[in-house]
Amino acid sequence: MIRTWRWIILTLLMVAGSVQADIYVVVHRDSPLTRVTPELIRDLYLARVQSLPSGERLIPVDRADEALRARFIESLIGMDVRRFDAYWARLVFAGRVLPPVKVESEDQLSGTLSEMPTAVGYTDRPPASADLRTVLVIPG
Repeated sequence: MIRTWRWIILTLLMVAGSVQADIYVVVHRDSPLTRVTPELIRDLYLARVQSLPSGERLIPVDRADEALRARFIESLIGMDVRRFDAYWARLVFAGRVLPPVKVESEDQLSGTLSEMPTAVGYTDRPPASADLRTVLVIPG
């Protein structure tokens, strides 16, 4: 009986550890972006869209956290990280665009979005700062 319970608990812990959290696409509270689609965010991070219809330039912000970055790229863009990085390397080498701004932490993300109201970033938890606003939730 005790072995059975140990097996059940171990199985539940393994399943719980594999559950992925949602990814929150965030902007500064003063951002002109109010409603977005997953396609718009995907196109922004693939440099297919670089500005709003009003002409304001959109700036993608990337995260240094490799696990979060991989989840974001795979779930929203549909590429693995190596393919995504190679795609961006070609764009940058051709001189067509600048790469996304990269931030190390949640605090840096908040600061970057505050400095650049048309920037778009992502995080693995709802924003704690009142300066940030969630515009899209990508299910985990």
